[in-house]
Amino acid sequence: MAADPTYDENELLQAVVKGDETAFRELMSRYWDKMYSNILYHCKQQELAEELTQDLFVTVWQKREQLPQIRQFDAWLYTIAKNLVLGAFRKKVLPLLDADTFDPLFHDDGLTGVDLLELKELHSVLNNEIAQLPPQLQRAFTLHRIQGLSHDEVAAQMNISRFSSQTYVARATIMLRAALSKYSGKAGFNFFMLFL
Repeated sequence: MAADPTYDENELLQAVVKGDETAFRELMSRYWDKMYSNILYHCKQQELAEELTQDLFVTVWQKREQLPQIRQFDAWLYTIAKNLVLGAFRKKVLPLLDADTFDPLFHDDGLTGVDLLELKELHSVLNNEIAQLPPQLQRAFTLHRIQGLSHDEVAAQMNISRFSSQTYVARATIMLRAALSKYSGKAGFNFFMLFL
């Protein structure tokens, strides 16, 4: 990207710290391609690279209060990206389960009746929270994370740009993580966070 004499990254980061979503989208647009290319180089899988790049910016949003203490924003981004790639290599990523396959998965895992009730509750909470997302975010998230469409396919179906698809899914993920965070003590919480 060519240098922009009017661009002030510190000013943009300060706006993000204050929760300015427009500034956050601008930050994403400036760094998305560079970080995606870096992650793809290391993981060699296009769809995984897209997911991890999205997770990278979700992490930035969640940790935005730390931004004033960060001296080199791009170096911080690369550190988060490296940790996400390493984490992906260590973690088995499971498909999002529908109601028909959800219960049987846990029947033989030694979970108590209370644990199973909590898992069902979290499954219901997740579905309810998805249903309450703004329409564009809900549709993009459902198409990409639940139905497994690529961002290009989501963009084509929704008649939006690929970057808009990425942004919608990232924003939906931030909202869903925030909604589920109050259930962090319940059985299966980490299981559901694999999807977000």
